[in-house]
Amino acid sequence: MTKSHLPSQHEAMMPMSQSHRQRGPSLFLSGASLGLWILAGMAAADGTSHDGHETQAQSKQADAAAAPAVLVDAVKTEVVDHAGRFIGTIQAIQQVKVRARVEGFLEQVAFSQGSLVNTDQLLYQIEPAPFQAALDAANADLAATVADIARAQADLVDAQAEFDRYSTLVKKGDVSQAEFDRVKAKRDMAAADVQRAEASKQQSEAQVKTAQINLGYTTISSPIDGRIGATNFTVGNLVGPGSETLATVVQLDPIRAVFSIPSAAFVRISDQVQGDDISSYVPELILPTGEPYAKPGRVAFIDNQVNPATGSIAIYADFPNPEGILLPGQFITAVVHTAEQRRLPVVPASAVIQTRDGQQVYVVGSDHRVTLRNIKTGAQVGTGFAVTEGLREGEIVVVSGIQKIKSGMVVDPSPADTSKHASAPNPSPANPDTASAPAADPAAHPADPSDASDGAKHDATSKTGD
Repeated sequence: MTKSHLPSQHEAMMPMSQSHRQRGPSLFLSGASLGLWILAGMAAADGTSHDGHETQAQSKQADAAAAPAVLVDAVKTEVVDHAGRFIGTIQAIQQVKVRARVEGFLEQVAFSQGSLVNTDQLLYQIEPAPFQAALDAANADLAATVADIARAQADLVDAQAEFDRYSTLVKKGDVSQAEFDRVKAKRDMAAADVQRAEASKQQSEAQVKTAQINLGYTTISSPIDGRIGATNFTVGNLVGPGSETLATVVQLDPIRAVFSIPSAAFVRISDQVQGDDISSYVPELILPTGEPYAKPGRVAFIDNQVNPATGSIAIYADFPNPEGILLPGQFITAVVHTAEQRRLPVVPASAVIQTRDGQQVYVVGSDHRVTLRNIKTGAQVGTGFAVTEGLREGEIVVVSGIQKIKSGMVVDPSPADTSKHASAPNPSPANPDTASAPAADPAAHPADPSDASDGAKHDATSKTGD
């Protein structure tokens, strides 16, 4: 029973084992397929995530590769007084054309041509004899009129006495009215003679004075201190009021520089001056040799209106000139400073963009992104400009490569060569490390980050196929 029972159990179990073996491969393949599908999904998911990181990195690399290279410099403050340079000429404050005021022959030329002369120094002597004679005659006429006055006054005294006597007699009836009237008329005529004599005296006195003046005009003296030019007449020539200028005397010390300032430059300079005090302007000169004139001057005159033809304002500045270095007619360069000075930001001229609305610069941010900013410039400082509005010390501006960029772009900044921007501040790039970092090597990274995910998907498919 036992033996017959065991075989029957074994036999009974055989179909189950066979059935299990028959179903086993189907379950195993289903599990393997499911596992491979999960792995493939994970690989695909991993590939997608990896591809995202690679895409971001690639985008950054592309941005870096696309960023235009520019040269930058840092804004630095300097002491600025808005000085400007203006072309002008030297003119004499006083210039006198010496002329003859009476007609006569020259007896003497009493100066050396081109020499310095003083006020009242003798320059020319016209023959005085005719004028002395005229003076003598006038004095004689004056003496005669004085005598006439004395005689007329004596006659008046007699006539007045007779008139007084006849006034008493006519009242008593001792003389007729006709006789009284005759005496009265005689007295009145004597009084008139005195008046005529006094008038003649005044006329004679005027003639004497005229003769004295004319005689004085024969001596021609310098009216001012200065340098006299060449004489146009020599001894023996007839000169007079109708003649040309005898010579010209110009004042040299002090002397005047005359120049014009464009209205815009005048506004920049006058912004630093309180009120209308012209003493706040400090003028200096640069000689034709390029050397500065050693002595400072003072502004003597500022015109009250702009010349509409030139758009400029006329200014006169007076300078001491004891050595006579400055001469009328010289061309000079006038430099106008202000007594009050300020510290202002300064940018290289190459950074400034001139537009119809004013000046602009590109400012580089910490993220290397540029922004176009409006500024207002002032005086020129070396090869740069002072900035009155729009910039602060330490900000970074683009000085080269402006034509390649526009506002909002990311740039690749490098420090400017200060030797090419002598007046500009020392360069300070926004991020030196980033600015000098080499570009990424394309060979060190896959050409397409999606290749990795494609490979993972290929492996999963192969396993599934297997």
